[in-house]
Amino acid sequence: MLPPGLRAFWPGTNATVPAGWSRDTAFDNLFALQGDGATFTGPLDTADILHLHDADPHEHTGSRHRHRVTGAAATGGTPSNIVTSGVPTIAFPGVTLQHTHPRTFGAEAGITYTTGGFVTLTPEPAARPPSATVIVIRPDNTMQDIPNGAVAFADSPELPIGFAAYPTWHHKFLIGAATGDDAGDLIGSETHTHTSNPGHVHSALGHSHPAFPTAPGTKREVDPTLPAASYINQAHHSIALTTAPGGLSGDAFPDAGPASSLPEFVTLKVVRNTSGIATTPTSIVVPYVDDIATLGVPQGWVIMDGTGQSNVDCTSPQIRCTVTDTEIGDTGGQATHSHVIDAHFHAGIVSHFHGSTQINNGNQFIARPGFVPLARDDTHDHVWTISATAPGNTDPTSPGSSDEDARRAYRTVVFLKKIQIASIMPTAPLWRRRRKRRTGSPVLQKA
Repeated sequence: MLPPGLRAFWPGTNATVPAGWSRDTAFDNLFALQGDGATFTGPLDTADILHLHDADPHEHTGSRHRHRVTGAAATGGTPSNIVTSGVPTIAFPGVTLQHTHPRTFGAEAGITYTTGGFVTLTPEPAARPPSATVIVIRPDNTMQDIPNGAVAFADSPELPIGFAAYPTWHHKFLIGAATGDDAGDLIGSETHTHTSNPGHVHSALGHSHPAFPTAPGTKREVDPTLPAASYINQAHHSIALTTAPGGLSGDAFPDAGPASSLPEFVTLKVVRNTSGIATTPTSIVVPYVDDIATLGVPQGWVIMDGTGQSNVDCTSPQIRCTVTDTEIGDTGGQATHSHVIDAHFHAGIVSHFHGSTQINNGNQFIARPGFVPLARDDTHDHVWTISATAPGNTDPTSPGSSDEDARRAYRTVVFLKKIQIASIMPTAPLWRRRRKRRTGSPVLQKA
């Protein structure tokens, strides 16, 4: 007979739960996971129904871009000394240089989009491992044995008497069916992904462009009393674009790449009562929910901790079913897992523009026929016009995600194995031990 704290698995419908047994609704929607063995004080539920990850903080760099820069006309100073070929220095008072700079493009720069993240959500059961839904049943009294058709486990290739391997649940984890539902659904998958919801954006840091030389200026002499001069076109200014304000990149909705759905597990043989009667044979393994720390382990049972008469340590891993004898006791899965977020990019910030700073007014080069060009300083300013530019998309980035518990919502139990109780045979009655007295023929003696 079964202690009232033992449980079994029913693979059928609510309506067919055997007489003397009832559905234990505390296991609805939950897996069974072994608790703390000899210190077990009763079931403890986890509430991790939804499986969540946070994306790792990450940043993007905007596409490199540049701005168009145009210099308005400006009048330079008066050149004082020009060197002729083989002729001493000659002064040209009153000469001024008026010139403009045509359109050119500033130095390239990218925009850094600050670190940010998002939460990925995938409702159950998408993140569950390959599983079979079951109805966990409990005995209504201490007069019950495991009913015909119910399912339990074995920890050795030898089948418990009256039980047969149950291939329907091969390589499946067992989870309580949803409240009110029948058992028998096969759900879950070896791997799972996540979809980001909602999308996420990044703030753009302010950025500037490094100094760059302007386009060569178009120059002319403005003193009409002097003969025409030919001025060599040179880029004689250096311009830096000042910092432009930041903004926000556009939303992105990347998926999380696949990760294993398998929690840390140990493998037991899944067996079903096919005897036609209720029976609890030696070597059967079932979950137990009563307080072992107070009540102790029921007589005739041992904790499945891999010692003594238990062949497999079921401490902490979840149970994965098998019908392959060589897989009994195998372990696998992982305690936690993470994902790699799909490479993604964002639409860049809206059009923006910069102010300008004149770093160097540069050297102008002038020449007349027969003159050797001479470099000279000529301090003057221009009004620089900067075009607006949209930087375009950010570069692709593929961040990781937080490392989360690979176990799905569960209820703690202790798995017990039934063992053979040694007994002393009663002493045979005295009458069975009496020995027959020997009788023999009389000995004839000679006279």
